[in-house]
Amino acid sequence: FTGGMDTKVSEIRPIVGPGVVLATVGVLLTALILAGFVWLIAPWIGLEMPFALALLLASTMSSTDSASVFSILRSKKQGLRQHLRPLLELESGSNDPMAYMLTVLLVGVLSGPASGHVDLGVGMLYLVVQLVVGALSGYLIGRLAVWTINRINLVNHSLYVVLLLAFVFFSFAFYGPHPRQRLSGRLPRRTGGRQPQAG
Repeated sequence: FTGGMDTKVSEIRPIVGPGVVLATVGVLLTALILAGFVWLIAPWIGLEMPFALALLLASTMSSTDSASVFSILRSKKQGLRQHLRPLLELESGSNDPMAYMLTVLLVGVLSGPASGHVDLGVGMLYLVVQLVVGALSGYLIGRLAVWTINRINLVNHSLYVVLLLAFVFFSFAFYGPHPRQRLSGRLPRRTGGRQPQAG
């Protein structure tokens, strides 16, 4: 949330394309490369591991931790070249849906013969729902937070922080009606974090 709040929209706009490619294709390539490494190394340490299981393990590690990235970028007072800093912030803050989708699909593949197949079309639709609905819900919740905070008059100013925190938790807990339709909480939270600065 703070990553979205501290990121300037004017800095993000020129690098949306590369950022989305890194957050989707980059995560997939990272998972595939790491899975190949795990699959090749596993027999050397006495483990027989199918590639799908290696890919599942790699998928859980394929997205970067946005909090760590933001912390490193802020602690190192080095000027990064051109749009590199906003690109890293955008990618690290929006790559969770891809890793989440890969993990859910691979758990379905590995959970038994009845669900041992994967529909690529359904998987791609799932990713689109994660990205579009997550970003849209975050935007709407962020706008609602700005509207509410600007119109509420709290006697104790520290309660504004509590109110903002409530909106953060609400965006994080934004789920669909069915477990398979659940959204990644990070994308709505990050998108919502961009709104207070715009209000």
